Amino acid sequence: MKICIYGAGAVGGHFAARLGRTDAEVSVIARGAHLDAIKRDGLTLKIGEESIHSTPIATAEPRDLGPQD
Repeated sequence: MKICIYGAGAVGGHFAARLGRTDAEVSVIARGAHLDAIKRDGLTLKIGEESIHSTPIATAEPRDLGPQD
């Protein structure tokens, strides 16, 4: 399954990190320095002592991703 999160801020990043633990192909749409940081470091969600890291596909151009489920 291909899932795109349009906007990788606090809420979108949270969902993208959690979905990164599934079998889905996760991608995010972001801009500027945030996009650069996601491409370089991925996303890390910290909840208490737990840390979830994912490396979604990141782009500023939705058309680069093709059809999504």
